[in-house]
Amino acid sequence: MLDFESVVDGYAATITNTRGGLLGRLQYWCLRFDDKRIDEISAADVDAAVADLLQRGKLQGGRGQPTVPTGQPLAPSTIDRYVGDLAGVFRYARRMRLVPRDLPHYS
Repeated sequence: MLDFESVVDGYAATITNTRGGLLGRLQYWCLRFDDKRIDEISAADVDAAVADLLQRGKLQGGRGQPTVPTGQPLAPSTIDRYVGDLAGVFRYARRMRLVPRDLPHYS
């Protein structure tokens, strides 16, 4: 079974419009699950990652600048984008038959 980051790399290669922070959100998931195979990621892992996002809040910086927390919470729609992007990775993995069809998905 493939590691999570390899699946994300394949998924990102299929995306034509990377505007709107998608690559940064995918990078978050890669950093979060860097030591896991895609079939090892559980709902509890996703829940813990989302809880960490909520606690971290908004970041300032990026594009060559160091990122620092602003102390402001992330909007619910931002959390939805993170989770939706993760779900997109799992849909891609299923479509490419990189994971079993009965693997739970997180959307």
